[in-house]
Amino acid sequence: MNRSHRHLWRGHSLVAVAIGATALTANAQDGPARILVGFSAGGSFDAIARLVGEKVKDELHRPIVVDNRPGAGGRLAVDTLKQAPADGSVVMLGPDALA
Repeated sequence: MNRSHRHLWRGHSLVAVAIGATALTANAQDGPARILVGFSAGGSFDAIARLVGEKVKDELHRPIVVDNRPGAGGRLAVDTLKQAPADGSVVMLGPDALA
């Protein structure tokens, strides 16, 4: 991976941490927060979600659960997100095509 790709990944990671922390603090509760990932464990989205989860956990002092929902190109995770309560405790990390 060359330097420009590394800088790009670092930039995206910082944005993801900032967005994740903001979204999960909207209505902070005592229970764990979830980051939905529409792909299987061990992939790039899973790795990014776990890194973001660690950073957000340190900021919020709240457990973060990475919830992998593989299948249908990420649509299963989208459906799970749509059914989740709108209290800010569930966010999703996925490609922009699912937005």
